[in-house]
Amino acid sequence: MTLTYPFGKEKGKPLTEVPNKSLEFLIKACTESLSDPSKVQYAARNKELINAAKAVIIARLNGEAAPAPKPAPVIKDTDIQGYDNQTREYTLKEAAAKHLAQQAQPKAGDNDIVAMRRDIAELKVLMKRVAGIVQTALGTTRAVSEFEQEGEEAPF
Repeated sequence: MTLTYPFGKEKGKPLTEVPNKSLEFLIKACTESLSDPSKVQYAARNKELINAAKAVIIARLNGEAAPAPKPAPVIKDTDIQGYDNQTREYTLKEAAAKHLAQQAQPKAGDNDIVAMRRDIAELKVLMKRVAGIVQTALGTTRAVSEFEQEGEEAPF
Protein backbone atom coordinates (compact mmCIF):
# COMPACT_ATOMS: atom_id res chain seq x y z
CA MET A 1 0.00 0.00 0.00
CA THR A 2 1.36 3.40 -1.00
CA LEU A 3 1.25 6.06 1.69
CA THR A 4 -0.27 9.38 0.70
CA TYR A 5 0.31 12.89 2.00
CA PRO A 6 -2.32 13.48 4.71
CA PHE A 7 -3.03 17.23 4.51
CA GLY A 8 -2.57 20.56 2.75
CA LYS A 9 -2.20 21.18 -0.98
CA GLU A 10 -0.39 17.84 -1.39
CA LYS A 11 -3.22 15.88 0.29
CA GLY A 12 -3.85 12.51 -1.30
CA LYS A 13 -0.68 12.46 -3.42
CA PRO A 14 1.66 9.47 -3.02
CA LEU A 15 4.71 10.47 -0.94
CA THR A 16 6.93 9.69 -3.93
CA GLU A 17 5.24 12.54 -5.86
CA VAL A 18 5.52 15.17 -3.11
CA PRO A 19 8.41 17.72 -3.09
CA ASN A 20 11.15 17.32 -0.47
CA LYS A 21 10.13 20.55 1.25
CA SER A 22 6.66 19.13 1.90
CA LEU A 23 8.15 15.82 3.05
CA GLU A 24 10.38 17.67 5.52
CA PHE A 25 7.33 19.56 6.80
CA LEU A 26 5.48 16.26 7.18
CA ILE A 27 8.37 14.76 9.17
CA LYS A 28 8.42 17.80 11.46
CA ALA A 29 4.64 17.82 11.96
CA CYS A 30 4.48 14.08 12.67
CA THR A 31 7.44 14.29 15.05
CA GLU A 32 5.75 17.11 16.97
CA SER A 33 2.53 15.10 17.06
CA LEU A 34 4.39 12.13 18.57
CA SER A 35 5.35 14.27 21.56
CA ASP A 36 1.74 15.39 22.14
CA PRO A 37 0.02 13.07 24.66
CA SER A 38 -3.43 14.03 23.33
CA LYS A 39 -2.53 12.57 19.91
CA VAL A 40 -1.33 9.17 21.09
CA GLN A 41 -3.92 7.41 18.91
CA TYR A 42 -2.08 8.67 15.80
CA ALA A 43 1.41 7.57 16.94
CA ALA A 44 1.67 4.41 14.80
CA ARG A 45 0.51 6.22 11.65
CA ASN A 46 2.84 9.17 12.34
CA LYS A 47 5.84 6.85 12.77
CA GLU A 48 4.92 5.11 9.52
CA LEU A 49 4.68 8.46 7.70
CA ILE A 50 7.98 9.68 9.16
CA ASN A 51 9.83 6.54 8.08
CA ALA A 52 8.28 6.57 4.61
CA ALA A 53 9.02 10.28 4.06
CA LYS A 54 12.64 9.80 5.19
CA ALA A 55 12.97 6.83 2.84
CA VAL A 56 11.72 8.91 -0.11
CA ILE A 57 14.16 11.75 0.66
CA ILE A 58 17.07 9.34 1.03
CA ALA A 59 16.17 7.60 -2.22
CA ARG A 60 16.09 10.94 -4.03
CA LEU A 61 19.47 11.96 -2.60
CA ASN A 62 20.88 8.65 -3.82
CA GLY A 63 19.32 9.07 -7.25
CA GLU A 64 17.13 6.00 -6.77
CA ALA A 65 13.68 5.67 -8.32
CA ALA A 66 12.06 3.81 -5.42
CA PRO A 67 12.24 4.63 -1.71
CA ALA A 68 14.86 2.82 0.33
CA PRO A 69 13.22 0.17 2.54
CA LYS A 70 15.37 0.89 5.61
CA PRO A 71 14.32 3.85 7.77
CA ALA A 72 16.94 6.35 8.87
CA PRO A 73 18.32 5.97 12.39
CA VAL A 74 16.83 8.25 15.02
CA ILE A 75 18.75 10.74 17.15
CA LYS A 76 17.10 11.39 20.50
CA ASP A 77 17.26 14.64 22.45
CA THR A 78 19.44 12.85 25.01
CA ASP A 79 22.04 12.00 22.30
CA ILE A 80 22.97 15.67 21.78
CA GLN A 81 25.82 17.04 23.84
CA GLY A 82 25.78 20.62 22.55
CA TYR A 83 25.94 23.17 19.75
CA ASP A 84 28.85 25.49 18.98
CA ASN A 85 27.57 28.84 17.64
CA GLN A 86 30.97 29.78 16.20
CA THR A 87 31.54 26.64 14.15
CA ARG A 88 27.81 25.91 13.72
CA GLU A 89 28.48 22.28 14.59
CA TYR A 90 26.48 19.90 16.74
CA THR A 91 28.21 17.48 19.05
CA LEU A 92 26.83 14.12 20.04
CA LYS A 93 27.57 12.18 23.18
CA GLU A 94 30.27 9.55 22.62
CA ALA A 95 27.92 6.56 22.85
CA ALA A 96 25.51 8.07 20.28
CA ALA A 97 28.35 8.92 17.91
CA LYS A 98 29.71 5.35 18.11
CA HIS A 99 26.23 3.95 17.47
CA LEU A 100 25.78 6.13 14.38
CA ALA A 101 29.26 5.23 13.13
CA GLN A 102 28.40 1.54 13.41
CA GLN A 103 25.17 2.09 11.47
CA ALA A 104 27.09 4.00 8.78
CA GLN A 105 29.35 1.02 8.00
CA PRO A 106 28.81 -0.29 4.45
CA LYS A 107 26.17 -3.00 4.37
CA ALA A 108 27.14 -6.55 3.35
CA GLY A 109 26.70 -7.12 -0.37
CA ASP A 110 26.40 -3.41 -1.20
CA ASN A 111 28.62 -1.65 -3.67
CA ASP A 112 30.82 0.64 -1.51
CA ILE A 113 29.81 3.80 -3.39
CA VAL A 114 26.10 3.03 -3.11
CA ALA A 115 26.52 2.33 0.61
CA MET A 116 28.39 5.60 1.15
CA ARG A 117 25.74 7.60 -0.73
CA ARG A 118 22.99 6.01 1.38
CA ASP A 119 24.92 6.71 4.57
CA ILE A 120 25.54 10.33 3.58
CA ALA A 121 21.85 10.79 2.80
CA GLU A 122 20.93 9.24 6.16
CA LEU A 123 23.32 11.57 7.96
CA LYS A 124 21.86 14.62 6.16
CA VAL A 125 18.39 13.63 7.40
CA LEU A 126 19.78 13.09 10.89
CA MET A 127 21.49 16.50 10.92
CA LYS A 128 18.22 18.18 10.00
CA ARG A 129 16.63 16.37 12.95
CA VAL A 130 19.46 17.48 15.24
CA ALA A 131 19.06 21.06 14.03
CA GLY A 132 15.33 20.96 14.80
CA ILE A 133 15.93 19.56 18.28
CA VAL A 134 18.60 22.13 19.09
CA GLN A 135 16.55 25.01 17.69
CA THR A 136 13.58 23.87 19.77
CA ALA A 137 15.77 23.56 22.85
CA LEU A 138 17.32 27.00 22.34
CA GLY A 139 14.06 28.59 21.23
CA THR A 140 15.79 30.30 18.32
CA THR A 141 16.16 30.06 14.56
CA ARG A 142 19.15 32.40 14.49
CA ALA A 143 21.46 29.87 12.83
CA VAL A 144 19.03 29.32 9.96
CA SER A 145 18.36 33.03 9.47
CA GLU A 146 22.12 33.74 9.17
CA PHE A 147 22.31 31.39 6.19
CA GLU A 148 19.16 32.85 4.66
CA GLN A 149 20.62 36.37 4.90
CA GLU A 150 23.65 35.19 2.93
CA GLY A 151 21.36 33.67 0.30
CA GLU A 152 22.44 30.13 1.08
CA GLU A 153 20.41 27.12 2.15
CA ALA A 154 21.15 26.09 5.72
CA PRO A 155 23.06 22.78 5.87
CA PHE A 156 20.54 21.38 8.31
